[in-house]
Amino acid sequence: MVSMEIVRKALGKKGVEIVLKNNEGSLGSVIASSQDGVVKVGYLGVKPKYRRSGYGSLLMSEVERWTGEKGAKEIRVNINPVPGSEGGVFKILKRHEFKIKGNTGSKKIKGKG
Repeated sequence: MVSMEIVRKALGKKGVEIVLKNNEGSLGSVIASSQDGVVKVGYLGVKPKYRRSGYGSLLMSEVERWTGEKGAKEIRVNINPVPGSEGGVFKILKRHEFKIKGNTGSKKIKGKG
């Protein structure tokens, strides 16, 4: 069995890069920042050979955890997918109960505002 770990790297005082790794290296990552009660996801990516394995969803779950720790009340994602990966990004956001309008996904955090 391959072991995996999630590593958080602070990006200044308000940002984070969350990386999913195994013994081969990085499988994918997400970059987010928190400001004025809103977490903005600027990047979510999973290497092609690891897509469709639930790793993107795992990364979004970690963003939701981090959002709660920051006390934010909303997560926003601007969707600019790599050609060919559009379906996966939208599926991940829908699975995590984001409301999607055009190329933007948003989710209010329960118990917050």
